[in-house]
This record gives sequence, structure tokens and C-alpha cells, in this order.
Amino acid sequence: MATFPGFSASDFAAYEEKKWGSNAFTLERIKVKEKLAGLQSLLAPLTTPHQESFAAHLSEEFPNIVNHKRVDAQWLYYTRTQTHAQDLAKFLEKTELKPDKIFNIAPQEKHIALAVVIDNAAVHVGLFIHPGAFVDRRNFAAKLTHTWDREKLKQVLGECDGLLTLGFDESERVVAREMELDAFGWLADTLASDERRFSVAHTFAKDDAIALGVGLGDTVVRLVSGLVPLYQFVAWSRSNDHIQVGQQIQKEKAEHRKNATEYKSGDRVRVASGLFAGKVGSVQSIDTKAQVKVAVGKMSITVAANDLTRV
Repeated sequence: MATFPGFSASDFAAYEEKKWGSNAFTLERIKVKEKLAGLQSLLAPLTTPHQESFAAHLSEEFPNIVNHKRVDAQWLYYTRTQTHAQDLAKFLEKTELKPDKIFNIAPQEKHIALAVVIDNAAVHVGLFIHPGAFVDRRNFAAKLTHTWDREKLKQVLGECDGLLTLGFDESERVVAREMELDAFGWLADTLASDERRFSVAHTFAKDDAIALGVGLGDTVVRLVSGLVPLYQFVAWSRSNDHIQVGQQIQKEKAEHRKNATEYKSGDRVRVASGLFAGKVGSVQSIDTKAQVKVAVGKMSITVAANDLTRV
């Protein structure tokens, strides 16, 4: 089992700006990633009971398209499982055509994330909701229109550690457990309109994190123990749906099934997208999930009904 020995000055140095886009410093970042794996082991007793809701991830240590070809920080983060993420895939693929958003494809930028993040200057521990996680943001905002849910949120925040603050980016922050009920209306309005990242988090400056040594791990566990219930309260799910996303998902699935029934065995079709786009074949079978098996030459491929057109 991985252990957490604490962070050193060299760990923070691995994320100096001059190193962000270079593979030459990947080994330095791997060492930090291994320490985050140690933190993951410490957090397992808190997170494992919720493994059906979210899964642990460690961000890549080398520059690639997901991190915009720069590694300015290393993340240990928990976000919804792949199965649950697929529920939202159709919604989150509708990326706004803005230069600052079109390439935001990292999971922690599309989904609510409970995370420990180390960069050149600090260690950040918290619950983070980027603007790209708009399903979670809208769901949270809609939930705050209900008196009962505001009272429940007040209770959940009241059980958070006193180090955790709530707000957008690094400004306008208040101690999370001191948030008043009459401020939740402001929070709901801001979540729906603000382009900044929202978080309930604490930042350990580099020197403070180093000084804590192994003890930083115990502090992270304490912070996360209050954030897990908050994640469950905020994150969209089929059982926590306040914006009718679940209804839309069911509607789309019904539409897919309807489209599938329009085909029958032997129909000639053309594949409209994917690796076999433009290829013509014949329908072999259709399953209950609107997936159509098509014979293309000597191969059989499975294609969503919506990705086929008649020939």
C-alpha cells in the first residue's frame, strides 16, 4: 500500500512555469503523483463506501491534449464513475464554441470534483465545480430554490472543518460552516451566471504544507470527511435531479429505440460518423438499446441507430 511521506520543496518545484510543457520533467512529476497515490490510500476508508457514486483518478504527469499540453499542477480527484458520466455525455459534449472552453475536456473540468491539488505555490483541498460542469452547477442552483434543501445544506456545511472556505476563485470567500441561510439565494443566482470556478476548499501555502510533513495527510483526511457528504448533496444524479436531466436522458433513449425500430434485418445503410463513416453495409440485428449490428464487407460493426442513414 502506498504511503504519504509529506511534500518537499522539490515537489512544488516540479510545477515551475518553465517546466509545464516539457517532458524532461516528467520523472519529477511522477514522484509527486506517487505521493498523491499515498494520500489516496489514506482517504480510502472515507471514499470506498461511496465507490458507486464516484471514483478516484490521478491526473497525467506528462503534457497532452487533455491538460492543454502543460502540467501546471497534479491532481488526485474523485468524480462520478464512468457509468454515471455516460449519463451526462450527450449534455457535456455540447461545448460552447469559445476559445477558453472548446478544449476543456479534462473530467475535473466537466464534472464536480473532490480533489487534492498540488502546484508550484500551494496544496489545495476541496470540492471544485468548474464552469464546464454546468449540469452540476445548474442542479445545485436549482436545489437551492427549496427551503428544505437550503436548511440541509446549512447542516452539511456546519459539519465541515473550520478551515474550509466557500466562494468563487480566490475572492469573495467565507468560512463554509458560517454561511447564513439568507446568503443561499445569492449563491444560487451566482452559480447560474458566474464564469468562475466555485469551490469549498482550503489552500495550504507551500511552506505550511512542507512544515506539516506527514501530518498534512491527517489534515487532508479531516477536511475530506466533511466534503464527502457535501459532494453527495451537490452532485447531479438520477436520484438528485432538480433540472429534469433524467427526463431528457430517458427521452433521448426512447428516441434512439424508436429510430432503431425503423430498420430491419437486410436494410442497406450508410454509417454517418466514426471510424467507418461513409461505409455502406446491411443491417444484421438490432438490440434493445438502439444499437444496430451492420455487416460492412466481411466485418460486423455495432453502430448507434442515430449514426445510420438509409441507402
